[in-house]
Amino acid sequence: MVFFSCSENSPQNDAETDIDTVTEQDIDFTDTAPDPDMNDYDETPDKDTDIDNTVECLDLKIQDNVINTPFPFKDKDGKPTFCRPGCDTPTETDPQCVKNIWEWRNWESYQEYVNKKTETPDCYQWPCEIKDMKASPNPESFNSKCDRHIAVMGYNASMGTIWSHGMSNGVAGMYLGRRHGLVIEYNPEQDKYLALGATGGAFSFNEDRYVFMILETNPDINPDYRSYAISIERKDGKYYYELIHDNENHNSFFSRPPFAGGKWVLIQVREGKASSVTEVKYAKAGVWEWQTIEGIGSPLAQEGNIVGDHLTFITNNRAMYYCDLTKSPKHISDCKLINRSAGVGLIGQFEEGHSPRIDTENEKRLVYNLYRQNVFVEVDLTDVENPVYSEYEVSKNKETTYSWQVDTFRGNKVLYSDFYTMEAGSVDMIGCFYRLDKKKSSCPQENIHPWTGQNLMGYNTFWGKWHLWKTPASVATVMRDWECYCEESGVCPFEE
Repeated sequence: MVFFSCSENSPQNDAETDIDTVTEQDIDFTDTAPDPDMNDYDETPDKDTDIDNTVECLDLKIQDNVINTPFPFKDKDGKPTFCRPGCDTPTETDPQCVKNIWEWRNWESYQEYVNKKTETPDCYQWPCEIKDMKASPNPESFNSKCDRHIAVMGYNASMGTIWSHGMSNGVAGMYLGRRHGLVIEYNPEQDKYLALGATGGAFSFNEDRYVFMILETNPDINPDYRSYAISIERKDGKYYYELIHDNENHNSFFSRPPFAGGKWVLIQVREGKASSVTEVKYAKAGVWEWQTIEGIGSPLAQEGNIVGDHLTFITNNRAMYYCDLTKSPKHISDCKLINRSAGVGLIGQFEEGHSPRIDTENEKRLVYNLYRQNVFVEVDLTDVENPVYSEYEVSKNKETTYSWQVDTFRGNKVLYSDFYTMEAGSVDMIGCFYRLDKKKSSCPQENIHPWTGQNLMGYNTFWGKWHLWKTPASVATVMRDWECYCEESGVCPFEE
């Protein structure tokens, strides 16, 4: 298997040419009684539709009926909605009837399963628990009893070299595909899967918020499909659905995965897949008034994250920025350049940075890697105009290690990918922890699988003792219990 590391020549390209747990009784899948004040529609149809004051209440379990329904409509405030006048009632958790857009997908896949036309399980109506689905700790697949396959029973991770998963408050949020993509939530403590909705790809999960793109129909059925940006927020045991971005032609298309956050969201959006013009936009959650950040260049904002009110990202020339979104930055120059001026041994005007990540426990602190050097740099941004830099030398896991990439920064732990060359010349990577307080790296034992010496631990993230990663350019997603693994192997990055 050949893997081309994004850290080899350029910042990680997210483009694809393509422990507080929630218990089962805490999760409420039912919508609250509708608010009568919300059931008030603008009788004036959207200007690009040709309908009367009411529409035919077609059965949305049929894909053609979704195509033939002139979504979206306008609510009483003139905002887009999937609630059909005279047909649907908004609810507390789905005030815009977002679920209408994927009703046909949910019904089709569920009927296939209950009628035994497929062994890939599903449930109805999303959000709901897929009761017949469990992770696989198959001993024939792993050398450690502490590892388990998460993409199972016909569900596959994205094969693109992109992030398609995250962790927050004890659960993993993932984009998993079968015939179409699904937003899946996995609780490792309970070994339980929830299906939350359909997705057309370009997915992010962070700070209890899912952000993704949805297509109304399969492109092969309807080449003129409409597409939208959707948010799902986990809050108080419920899931809140919102349409967050639409345009005049109803063809919002993400050129790369968004940056999700609890308070803010950043998207990189085009008018349709064929468009070559991409805009970097951000908005405050719940308000969704999108603002544009100019001057980033191409291929736009890469590698980074949102924590609280702050955003970090890297550009194609390895310049790293830190933005206070409450100050409404309109240009990249309104954000703080993190790269230090070049000094002895550094090439160019500024040092070359790599993989900046804000601490998920402290939004005024971040870590980045000096490109192609075994050095992590911690930046204290308490006084953003006078940042304090601290360097940490990271040990090489192998003599052939040539690159390091920060994947997740949480508290005193940095989870990173260590890239190295194998004897046959192929590239491999392993997920290691670096403890800032102990100035120590902990890398797991190699040979995760019994049939290969290649580990391919990419896109690493963790929450508590649970470590989640994806095999790049493959459909595999794996989770490790580090409490178990510490006892088994003696490698204990969480040990105080």
